Amino acid sequence: MAMLAFAVYITKALGRHKSLISIATSATLVLTSFFYIYTVGSYFKVGISVLHHFYNYIGFFHLYVISKYIDHIIIALGTSIWFGLAIKKQSARFVVTLIYGGLTAIAVIAKLDVILDFLALLSIPLLILLLACNRYVPKMRILNKDVDTDLSSNYIIIAGLVISIAGVIVSLTPLFFTSSSASTPIRNYAYEIFVLFSSFFSPLLITLLILCFPVKLLFNRYLDNKNKNKNKLPDASTNSSNNSNNNGNKTSTISRTKIIFYLSLFMLLSASMALIPHLPAVNKDNLPVGADIQDYTTAIKHLSAYSNNPQELIRHAFVKELPFYGDRPVSLLVFFAAVKIVPSVDPTYVIDYLPLILGPALVLAIFFLMREMTSNDTISILAAFITAVSFQVLVGIYSGYYANWFALIIGYFAFVFLFRFLKRPSKLNFITYSILVILLLLSHVYTWAMVAVVTVIFLLAMLKFNYYRRKNIILLLLVILSPAAVDIIRTSITGSIGGISSSLQYASQLTPHTGGISSAAVYAPQLSLEQFASFRGNLLDTTEHFLGGLFGNFIILALGLYWLFRANRVEPYNIFIMVFLSIAIVPLFFSDWIFQTRVFYNIPFQIPAAIGLYYIIKQQQMKGMMILLPICIWLIAISIVEVSNFYPVTPHHQPLL
Repeated sequence: MAMLAFAVYITKALGRHKSLISIATSATLVLTSFFYIYTVGSYFKVGISVLHHFYNYIGFFHLYVISKYIDHIIIALGTSIWFGLAIKKQSARFVVTLIYGGLTAIAVIAKLDVILDFLALLSIPLLILLLACNRYVPKMRILNKDVDTDLSSNYIIIAGLVISIAGVIVSLTPLFFTSSSASTPIRNYAYEIFVLFSSFFSPLLITLLILCFPVKLLFNRYLDNKNKNKNKLPDASTNSSNNSNNNGNKTSTISRTKIIFYLSLFMLLSASMALIPHLPAVNKDNLPVGADIQDYTTAIKHLSAYSNNPQELIRHAFVKELPFYGDRPVSLLVFFAAVKIVPSVDPTYVIDYLPLILGPALVLAIFFLMREMTSNDTISILAAFITAVSFQVLVGIYSGYYANWFALIIGYFAFVFLFRFLKRPSKLNFITYSILVILLLLSHVYTWAMVAVVTVIFLLAMLKFNYYRRKNIILLLLVILSPAAVDIIRTSITGSIGGISSSLQYASQLTPHTGGISSAAVYAPQLSLEQFASFRGNLLDTTEHFLGGLFGNFIILALGLYWLFRANRVEPYNIFIMVFLSIAIVPLFFSDWIFQTRVFYNIPFQIPAAIGLYYIIKQQQMKGMMILLPICIWLIAISIVEVSNFYPVTPHHQPLL
């Protein structure tokens, strides 16, 4: 029944029972807008960064759907047709259409490219201005009543769906039809538009997200008045959390069977993203993918020398295993165990295939975290999906942040039990949380440091606003800070130079890795006022120029920003997300791109994006489902293109896009 209702809605969205003028104006607007995107990007020479065979190539956007001349003619003619159909009064319609169409004809006949360029660039802003005035200024309603903005938005969504599906097909074609590489490559419009929008919007979007507290406060009065009764999740409790025995008002709209199916599907999607860079069609020479793979291989081979002596094996993992200096012993031991499970395979390849396990595990961790935070299965499923194509999975594969990735999984599960203990205090929840925190420290000390900062700030906020029992909050504060004492004891007993204080001391003697990718050595954050002057350049490096430009995903960032505008700031989970985002403020303004990327990697941007996507679905109902499809398919299409370019090839000049 649900599918039938959705099919009926699709037919209505396409213009059933609408006038021909409504359909024609909507279709003309969408087609003109598509050509206009390429014209604006090329005319203003928007700087872009394209990932190609592991390296980013920086240049300017200079693409047209057909050609500059043809595109501009189509835009100008489309605008003229729209005027002829949309303007209400016959005299005004005749004059405006004659002027715009006449100038277009003169520009084409006389080959006046300047006039044609001007008409093309003016087109969409002029149409948007007329639509806005017609809707919001009653005295300026000059458009025909058949001009349907809702139908136009439907057509934009459908166009996005078509482009995204085509993008998936084009991105998958080289993986299954290798002979097609010799012929003329098929254009991937989804990827081209994505690169343009990401390069233009991502630095601003990620800045606004990180500055979420001041941004939220700035617009708080307007947003609260508008969304007072809209932004609260219907199945999450706002104030009931004051009672520590509250079990939440969980209302699951998804059956357990469907949850298992969706989770399995998204875990498989994450594993597929990790597998694509290893396919023969992509990785012709069967080379390792992760940038840090050699460092982990070196450490595992060193540990292998002590495989027959468990005591020495553990001592070297905890004390001074180069090149990591004892800052991630549990991670190394887990990776060492994985290598031993498949002894006939080169350790390099075993470690390089770790994302096949780490990706699905992260999807699972985010699902349970979101379920505990929001008590909403739909949001949890959406977060699981976005995690499969998120920065953490893609950057983890690209850069080989295996210990960091492993620690994030432990950290997110620790947050699950933190929220459980706050809501439902029990010895089991407390003990499990304590164990996970210790494992987190021993898996990757720097991930623990970030998690500890977020946890302490969040718990202090909960303490101040009296959301949960004071005793429970204080116990959790003691747990998250206790690893510092454990680390001091470990260091004194083992004589390790690793750990919190010693690793930071070692870091102060190092300089940044010139390649900007490897994280084998501990990096000393270069916090200084001089970096503030380079804020824009550092942020462009972070989002576009390095690490494959993977942090510049405008779709995830835009969904996150939508969450920020709709978020109820008194919800504990929203406070938690804002705290997590805000820890990047200092690196954003006072550090270089290397430290920025290491901090950004630990922030789950997919969580606010999932909530933002849920708000869209909840608010728009059937139309929200229409919006959901192209967003999800587009994210998959872009991820396939990106992971297909993780295969390293010696840099040389390549045409952008």
